[in-house]
This record gives sequence, structure tokens and C-alpha cells, in this order.
Amino acid sequence: MKDALFGNTAGLKASHSKRLLATRRRRVQQRELVSPELARHLTELSREIGRQLGVLINRRGEVEHVIVGDARQLVLPDIGRARAGHARLRGLRLVHTHLKDEPLTRDDLTDLVLLRLDAVAAIVAREDGLPGKIYVATLIPWNTSGDLYNLAEAPSLYELEFDAQGQIA
Repeated sequence: MKDALFGNTAGLKASHSKRLLATRRRRVQQRELVSPELARHLTELSREIGRQLGVLINRRGEVEHVIVGDARQLVLPDIGRARAGHARLRGLRLVHTHLKDEPLTRDDLTDLVLLRLDAVAAIVAREDGLPGKIYVATLIPWNTSGDLYNLAEAPSLYELEFDAQGQIA
């Protein structure tokens, strides 16, 4: 069910569950990877509960899924076969938190490639709960070098140059 939280929800306080469920009502501008407000909401909650948190955002900027992981990883929900295909992107981008200052993991990049996501981003949840460094990967079209994705990073969301619509055009 899209309205429910997905993942490692055991042991969450009722107040945390309520705040996480409210995440589904948030919107992101279509050109944004993630809004500063949503990024801060996720990093603050992630620090409070000591778990990675993620959202799958569609191209209209709507949060489709809210995902709760553990301290090291997220397990994504079954996103179905809609728009699935070798030459098409899924129409979803994954934005999630990392509790340590670490780049995208092998699992993150595998999800990007195999699920054909528009983008995968990890925002470091600093000790004070604020968003820190951001890491982003996007798929690239077939090329002779065999590269599958582009990687980018920025010290903060405000310094990231990313156009969600331009990445999929």
C-alpha cells in the first residue's frame, strides 16, 4: 500500500511514524532533485531514529514511497513493472540519507542500473541533523566506453547543479 511506510519500521515511536507518513504529502519542484525542506526533514528524522530514510519521487515531484532502512542500508519496495523496459527510465528518483559521510554504495548503484531509476541520491545526515554532502548518480545512454552512470557530489544541496527534467530529456 502506497500510504504505508515500507521497510524496517519495527520499534519506531508513534511520533516518528506519524512524521514519516506526513512525508508523503510533501512536494518537490519538477526540476529539483529534492527540495531543501524535504532534505532537512529526512536528515533530521534519520538522525533521530538512527536509520537511513528514503523517498521515491516521481517526475511530477510527488513522493510515492517512504522507506525506512537500518543504519547501513535501505531495501526498496517492489515498484512494479510500470514503465519498465531496457530503453526506458522508470520515472522515479530515489533520495535517501546516509548516517556516515560515505558516497553512494554498490547497492545504490545497482538499484539505479537494474531498476532503471532516473537518479539515486544520498544526503549525508550530519550529527546536528542538518543535510551535509550530497552524492548523485544518473544513468547515461549506451556509449563505447561502457560507462553505465555519471557520478556527482557537492558539499551541500545548494551547491549541487542538477536539473531533474534535463537529466531525463
